[in-house]
Amino acid sequence: MKGQSLYICYNTFVKNKQYIVGVLCLITMFIILINMAIVASPQYAATFFAQGKTVEQVVTKYNNAPKQAKVKLLLVPGHEPDFGGTEYKGIIERDLNVALVNKIAEDLKNNSKFEIIIARDFDNWNSDLKKYFDANMSGIEKWRNDQEKEMEALVKDGKIELVTNVEHNTVPKGPALRLYGINKWADENAVDVTLHIHFNDNPKINGKPKYSGFSIYVPERQYSNSTSSIELANGLMKELGNISGVSTLEQESTGVIQDQDLIAIGRYNTADSLVALIEYAYIYEPKLKTKTLRADFMDKMASSTVTALTRFFENR
Repeated sequence: MKGQSLYICYNTFVKNKQYIVGVLCLITMFIILINMAIVASPQYAATFFAQGKTVEQVVTKYNNAPKQAKVKLLLVPGHEPDFGGTEYKGIIERDLNVALVNKIAEDLKNNSKFEIIIARDFDNWNSDLKKYFDANMSGIEKWRNDQEKEMEALVKDGKIELVTNVEHNTVPKGPALRLYGINKWADENAVDVTLHIHFNDNPKINGKPKYSGFSIYVPERQYSNSTSSIELANGLMKELGNISGVSTLEQESTGVIQDQDLIAIGRYNTADSLVALIEYAYIYEPKLKTKTLRADFMDKMASSTVTALTRFFENR
């Protein structure tokens, strides 16, 4: 249909002696071509922000590794070494996150195409991140404030729409700045993929646990790395779905949730890499009740995560 319109306009311009009609047809041709270019662009969701990493870029890097640079994969166990996260009957989420990250890293260790970076262990931050936080906290805060001002200006001009899909807990200033710092450090160190590993919090109805299942948070569609991150998350959802159902919380029922507000995945467009935050289960679910059940579940989820990552890069 568009091709037919272009053909008609061209002939009108060439053959029709009425100058005005020809000019109008040329304008129509221009609009159609622009529209076609927009629709064809897979990264057009990031309209007003500089383009983040694309799938094509990271896949090309993977294909050329390890002869050239490896794909940098940053694994971030959720929360601080000694603060944050939910707890349930002696199960501490922030420690569970580290245990799962270690399993994922172990399963990936023989893939020579990845350079794996783990943000923290049970007791300490990665030494590079610790040095970065200590030396740059004021710079991180200024950068974060500048990003917020840019976002506010775009919203005021009507170029970005504010969207809230899920309400989140407020993060204290120190941990919040370290999360922004991880985003900034990752950008400055050419990290390609960032996975934040979590287990979900503990909402109850009448004192009893209610929800179950996993969810994956990604940057909202207007952010610069959204399209690529969503593609990564869709692959993760497919594999994790072989082990568990998606979250029964209504706002998470799609499995992959676009979000503007989570710092970890780039609030104020502060992340450049392909990024996803995975909530693998609600911490009170029966499959996490005992040490044996937890180990079995985490082995399966680690294996599924690694399979999803590998297929994301290799099935292209």
